Amino acid sequence: MNTISELVGPIYQNLLALFAKYDISLNLDIQDPSLSFDDLSQVRDFLREQLSRAIRNCEPGDSITISEQHNDKQVRFTVRDSGRSLTRDEQEELRAKDYEVRARYGYDNIVTIKFDIV
Repeated sequence: MNTISELVGPIYQNLLALFAKYDISLNLDIQDPSLSFDDLSQVRDFLREQLSRAIRNCEPGDSITISEQHNDKQVRFTVRDSGRSLTRDEQEELRAKDYEVRARYGYDNIVTIKFDIV
């Protein structure tokens, strides 16, 4: 089994220097770092993809947050950024991957992937 801390910890550490270089703050909001999954590859791919997108959309002074929330039935991973708002086409492309997307001009972009807990 893999824990969320084993997945997110190295990603966070590797990105800190990059984010400092671009003056973008990186935040974590993890409900339970010890939560385990059999296979975190889909989460890893989601984080890589969405963090790359968020970095491209951000300018100095913006922020990016990686968060995890769960209940007895579901786990949600979210990448939230305060950068350039996603276009309608970008939002639709993300929704086609079964991601939840919230983005409005002047507000944060929030992209979430959900998993059922078995």
